[in-house]
Amino acid sequence: MGSCNSIYQISLRTFTKKGTLKAAQELIPHIARMGFDSIYVCSLCEADADPDIMTWSPRQILSNSGNPKNSYKIKDFFHVDPEYGTDEDLRDFIKCVHKHGMKYIFDLVYLHCGRNAVFIDEIADSVIKGGDGKPIIGETWPFARINYESAEMREYLWKNMLYYAFDFDVDGFRCDVGNKVPVDFWAEGARRIREKKPNFIMLSEGFDPAYYSDEYKDVFDLWYLGDCPQKALLKGEMTTKEFKEEEIFKDCQTDSKGARYLENHDTASDMGSKRADKRTRLYGPDNFETLMNYLWNGVPFVWNGFEVADNSVQSMFASREYGGFNSIDWAYALTDLGVERMNFIKSLNAIRNKHPELQFSKMSWLSDKEGMLAFKHSLNGEELFAVLNYTDKEISEDFDKIPEKAELCGSAAVSKNTLTLGAYGYYVGYIQE
Repeated sequence: MGSCNSIYQISLRTFTKKGTLKAAQELIPHIARMGFDSIYVCSLCEADADPDIMTWSPRQILSNSGNPKNSYKIKDFFHVDPEYGTDEDLRDFIKCVHKHGMKYIFDLVYLHCGRNAVFIDEIADSVIKGGDGKPIIGETWPFARINYESAEMREYLWKNMLYYAFDFDVDGFRCDVGNKVPVDFWAEGARRIREKKPNFIMLSEGFDPAYYSDEYKDVFDLWYLGDCPQKALLKGEMTTKEFKEEEIFKDCQTDSKGARYLENHDTASDMGSKRADKRTRLYGPDNFETLMNYLWNGVPFVWNGFEVADNSVQSMFASREYGGFNSIDWAYALTDLGVERMNFIKSLNAIRNKHPELQFSKMSWLSDKEGMLAFKHSLNGEELFAVLNYTDKEISEDFDKIPEKAELCGSAAVSKNTLTLGAYGYYVGYIQE
């Protein structure tokens, strides 16, 4: 079983203007300085450039990029798409990630493939076919579907997993819609890798309770969970008491395998120009939601550019050849908002790196006050104290103990045992047990 403290997600098409591995490699030191311990790069295997629009996903068409290549409709699992560079560029990128003390998580897309995938002619039953002998196209995604009834195709994909695990020395896999691929397939692939790499990370994009039964509970280390029900709090749709009593809270409290995110390549693409409205706040819902994702259990998952408060359009379908300008505006790092956000993320990553056990720790409540979430984690000899105001009004509360020094403080003031928080304020620090 593998573990990580925080994940930074990169989409090569949006990370830099060039959109290549070499260009992205130049920014690896920045990610390391931010304190992230793992990097996950979106699918970069050679994509199928089928010009038939009937094989394009609905979102690909809606992007108006005109790009026939969807990174999640793959032609060749064993090679990097020339758009991003070469296989050697990927090896160099991973070596650089390791040099800076981080882990590399590779994106596997095994539910489907392009109709022109190189193995379709090599392995007769590699994909599900119709009576006419042609690949059957899926309904949700108009791609060919991998046939997991084929023992030969399974071996082909297990070979692919071992190829990246050992020839490229990746540290884990992010499994695209992992809950739609047979769990026994993942179990065998993970077993083969973990014989030599016992700490190899397996992250599933999807969740299915059957995949975490006693038989398969150790296959995946993490699954996509999104955020806690914090949006309901921010919208006034749920009170603190309801939040604590809801079954969904109990799930959040005990779900140590959840990868919690505010954005990813899917949501950022779908948001389009509306990102500019959402990602510009310094103090407010953004910081509250980020604090919840970091200070809850599970593992925080951050979309590229969020740490500099970037609000550019970032479509996973546009590239330097299709769709025009479509990358992070790194100039945001020089603004007051960007500097503040970077310091904020650095401090949160420092907490996660100091206490990796935060992923699994038990929480206890410190107050029932409405408009406020006050809780603590017991962490190897000290307590992590956190009080967050999720409203736009000032709020105060008395506590038995308040940390003398705050690791994170926003719109907060302490007077003896009274903590006062301004709109969306927060106070986070350590207390010795």
